[in-house]
Amino acid sequence: MKRLSWVVSLGLLWAILGAMWSVPTVLVAQDAPPNPPSDADEFRLTLLELGYGERQLDSPYDSVTYDLRIPSYWQVREGSFLDVEFSYQYLNLDAGGTAGLPPYLGELVVAVDGQVQGRFQLTETRFDRVHFRVDLSPALFRATGRTHTVEIILDADYICRIPHEAWVTIHPTSFFSLVYDLTPLVADLADYPRPFYQRAFEPDRVLFVLPDAPTQEELAAAAAVAAKLGDLAGGGMIISGTTATTFLEGVAAGGTMGGRDEHLIVIGKPEGNEVISTLDEMGELPVSVAERQFHLSVEGPGEVTPGDVLTYHLTLANPDQGDVSSLTFVDVLPADTHWVSCTPACEVSVSGDERRVVWPVDSLASGETQGYTLVLAAEEDVTRPITEPVIIENTSVLLGAASEPLNVSTLTTTLVPLMSHTVPPTRTDRRDSDSGKSDYFFQQGGWPVPENDGIVQEVVSPWNPRRAILVITGLWDGSVYKAGQAMGSESYFPGMTGQVALVQAVRPLSTLSSPPSISNVMTFADLGYDDRVLEGASQEINYYVDVPASWSLTPEAYLQLYFSHSQLIDYPRSFLSVLYNGQPVATVSLDEETALEGALRVRLPASQTRPGERNKISIQAVLRPIDECTRIKAWLRVGNDSFLHLDHTEQEAQRVDLRFYPHPFDQRADLGDVLFVLPPQPRPEEWEQMLRVVAELGSVSGGDSMRAMVAVGEEVDEGMLSDDHLIVIGRPSRNPVLQQVNAQLPQPFFPDSDGIEQKLNDVILRLPPDVSLGYLELIPSPWNPERALLAITGTSDEGVAWATDLLINQPWRLEGDLALVRGDEVHTLDTSKLTRSGVGAVVRTVVPELTAIAPPPAPTPTMALSPTMTPRVTSPESGGGNSALNPSPAWIVPLVTGTALAVVAILAFGVWQARRNRKTF
Repeated sequence: MKRLSWVVSLGLLWAILGAMWSVPTVLVAQDAPPNPPSDADEFRLTLLELGYGERQLDSPYDSVTYDLRIPSYWQVREGSFLDVEFSYQYLNLDAGGTAGLPPYLGELVVAVDGQVQGRFQLTETRFDRVHFRVDLSPALFRATGRTHTVEIILDADYICRIPHEAWVTIHPTSFFSLVYDLTPLVADLADYPRPFYQRAFEPDRVLFVLPDAPTQEELAAAAAVAAKLGDLAGGGMIISGTTATTFLEGVAAGGTMGGRDEHLIVIGKPEGNEVISTLDEMGELPVSVAERQFHLSVEGPGEVTPGDVLTYHLTLANPDQGDVSSLTFVDVLPADTHWVSCTPACEVSVSGDERRVVWPVDSLASGETQGYTLVLAAEEDVTRPITEPVIIENTSVLLGAASEPLNVSTLTTTLVPLMSHTVPPTRTDRRDSDSGKSDYFFQQGGWPVPENDGIVQEVVSPWNPRRAILVITGLWDGSVYKAGQAMGSESYFPGMTGQVALVQAVRPLSTLSSPPSISNVMTFADLGYDDRVLEGASQEINYYVDVPASWSLTPEAYLQLYFSHSQLIDYPRSFLSVLYNGQPVATVSLDEETALEGALRVRLPASQTRPGERNKISIQAVLRPIDECTRIKAWLRVGNDSFLHLDHTEQEAQRVDLRFYPHPFDQRADLGDVLFVLPPQPRPEEWEQMLRVVAELGSVSGGDSMRAMVAVGEEVDEGMLSDDHLIVIGRPSRNPVLQQVNAQLPQPFFPDSDGIEQKLNDVILRLPPDVSLGYLELIPSPWNPERALLAITGTSDEGVAWATDLLINQPWRLEGDLALVRGDEVHTLDTSKLTRSGVGAVVRTVVPELTAIAPPPAPTPTMALSPTMTPRVTSPESGGGNSALNPSPAWIVPLVTGTALAVVAILAFGVWQARRNRKTF
């Protein structure tokens, strides 16, 4: 009976405490928000959807800020508001109880960009999930493209001198309700990457539209654009891809972009990408496409030096267009040359900086051919010193009777420096223009565009006025590639304004400077950080540094921190802490000396360093004011002259490991040593996966220009394979390079097949044809052991997609040299420490559908796995446990654990009861 009484008493006490805590909820009545105007749209967005969690504000003064960015094509209207959902708790700490409850406990203040928009009076000791509506003036959002700061402030000045504790909890279910009109998009390359990437709350989506059969150069152009978008967007962009035919079929079926809602990036030549010709037919392109008439070609020198004579032979022919008259043949003289003579006689005109040679063509009969000769001389005293080759571009244009362009021909000649030659060498090499290789040419403002130029155009989509289209085009593959390279570089160069940019040339990859070496000593300024200030009672700022995978920090590695802070803080209760990759490494109290010139040296333990990854340094400060009632915020400034001294040793043998991804593929900031290898005639899903991966690499490399290369199937250059890191994408049966390296892969495939080759001891296992499995395999490149090869592959297209998603979205789950992916289930292995049968055991765990196609051998004591290693298995079902060797039912472990705990509890109770009885008697 006595044993029962204490149990009952405990239950009653628990019930009483629960009843005491159940204070009645105070609700504040809210008027129902009015419906938005019928002709406007309304968008609701919670703080949680903006990426903010629950925040607590402590009395008497505290605040929290939120960033809000409005899409540039929105015009916010009256009726927009912020609904703040909060809870409040007040506790009176007046021990004498002489002071009654004050009638006013403070207020919540909401300000946008420093302008107060609303106040809520705190008149009760407790509010539970109250809604506080703040109307938002449209004038706040007139400045488009900027980030707006929304601040919620707790101001309890009235009760500051009363001993109390109080706090406000801002719930993430608080939401913005924005009423808006859509304003027309303005296409302007000066704003790039806007509107394609706006950093607003709507996901930024970009759809790449490529030709049905893209060339290697067109794919490389797309890779450059995607990589730079990844850099500019910081990895926050959703990239997808489709072909021109599929897109236009969707438009025809769905009306507006086939039901899609992405911005478009259209890449290719006009005759290869139907979207470009469709936009031209709709009159949307400022640089339009025209069909060539007649035949026009130019033959001239391939290379000259200053002072050389340039002789051009121009040919005009009328194959079968009937007799014509009143034509005009015009040659635009290139810079760095001067006119010498022409045959037949010509007229030389000058208009501004442009000089033209004009031949009237009175008549041109059907089948007739006419020849012209133009002699120029390369300037000896050019306006700039010729220290490297310069392109001389000669453009010839045929005009019709109404001065409309009918054809164009462009020939480029290389002007090389004299170097040590005192007499210009004789030039015998000649070249022909590429006219006639395309049935089209481009024209802008009634004048042809030089044939070799790459062309970038931005227009508002005719299928969706909320979306923009970026067109990357040109007449030749090389021109398309130049245009892509331009958009893969920093966009602020001369001419990048308006809707059009013409790209004459880009620097060759070989002339780029080598990547900068990583220094032992790096200031915060070197890492891209300015001086940073922490304000308020408790704050944190973070710094990130990439440590090369080959570095092993020594005990002499340290952080030298320089800081200063407010002197109006309570020193005994204020301090600064440093965390390294989430682990505390130093704490220092603040005093008068540190206020002006604080300095702290913190050792960085090698055991907490993550080579090959981004390492995080966190500075935390607790700043308690001397007077809690002061309105002056305590502050602490961290100087960007603080530096890292990363003393280290180099590891001679660098083991490839997926745990270090994206290393080594991010070694060059421009990705110039990364080659993507796609199957022959790559499918849209294959080159889309390449674009997604290169965009993610661009987000971590951060180079000014993105120069990742692309090779397709059989066109892979052996030199590129030996010079570069390789990322090989596609199923083994589709990618010849995967077939070449199959024997070196941690998980090989059957020859000319997508089926995996598995052996468990001497048993050969067969994968059912309908089972999908994705693989990520990392090995030293067979063509150069100092380079790496990453295979993104699988037994099916679905498996390759799983592997790609894992690499992009969850790289932290990777480890070893092999990752097996089946849906959300991921298994990572280091096969260098496993036998072949050990790998087979893990694969059989992942794919229990494997069936034996050879009789099993007699039982042997051979272990399935090497005793030195057990595979790391991570999956939602396994919870990270190791179940590769002997998988058992999920209920076994809980049953055994629960039984053991019960036995221990019974024994303990028996011992206690025995001792109690002994005392009683």
